[in-house]
Amino acid sequence: GGMGATDDEVYGLAIHYYLEDELDADLHFTNSVSIVSNQFIDLTEEEKAEAKQAAIAQYQREQLSKMQSRKKKVSISKTDVQPSLFDF
Repeated sequence: GGMGATDDEVYGLAIHYYLEDELDADLHFTNSVSIVSNQFIDLTEEEKAEAKQAAIAQYQREQLSKMQSRKKKVSISKTDVQPSLFDF
């Protein structure tokens, strides 16, 4: 299945999404999405390099955040450990 929409239609859908309190949407998505646009932006090599560096920095921050949150979840306090019969 495919869908075509103008810029105004997409904008209207986005506004509706954010203004609606309860959306009853059918959320069956596939793992691949293709976006086709009639606009093309030609970036210079310098702009491409800057965008790549920004994407890498963002990815590193996300991965660091995941690692830190995992580290917090793994820590076990002494009250969480079940006592052994041989401790008495």
